[in-house]
Amino acid sequence: MLIYNLLKEKDARKNNFLALVALFNFVSYILIIPVISSMAVSYFIILLFVPFVLLGLMFRYIEENMKLSGIGLILFLAAVLMIFSLQAEKSDADLYVARLDNNVENSDLGAIEDISAYILDNSSFAPKIYLSGRKDYLNRFSGSLTYMIGRQGRQLVSLDISDSDTLRSGQTFFYVQKSGKGSVTRNEEIGGYAAVDGERIGGVEIYILKK
Repeated sequence: MLIYNLLKEKDARKNNFLALVALFNFVSYILIIPVISSMAVSYFIILLFVPFVLLGLMFRYIEENMKLSGIGLILFLAAVLMIFSLQAEKSDADLYVARLDNNVENSDLGAIEDISAYILDNSSFAPKIYLSGRKDYLNRFSGSLTYMIGRQGRQLVSLDISDSDTLRSGQTFFYVQKSGKGSVTRNEEIGGYAAVDGERIGGVEIYILKK
């Protein structure tokens, strides 16, 4: 649609605008290619305006080729797009209200504060606190938790649950993972360690494990 209008447009100013959009699109995708295997949705923020340009071009094409019936079709499509957009926003809002938006791709400050508070309240003022977890969840939350706990003068150390030689017998450490369907219970075994205590915070479970 962009190339079609770029070749067809007679107005020099409009043609220059479409050319700039096309060039911006091309350069952006070229820059994204090196990180495509680890990219998140946030990488596409710079392209936020492009779909609106394409939508406008599509509406203009419909209006020019279908006359009065095209205007009705445009209004219908606009209404459908608005309904789908509102439904998507409602779904995201429901996840946020239920605090289920905390996962391997996203975490919010409220959940990080609650997890940090739980860790601090159950670490007996130890200067060094150990945190393990399912690898993807540990990678996602360890940085934020290290910062929050570091502000309280404590050190948070990431720990691989399969390599806990740094811990002495009877020492406790924390374990973070995705929330399950059942209730959080004591004495649950995780990675060969018994859970002394645990708490579910939105889409995340934090356990206290004992070596």
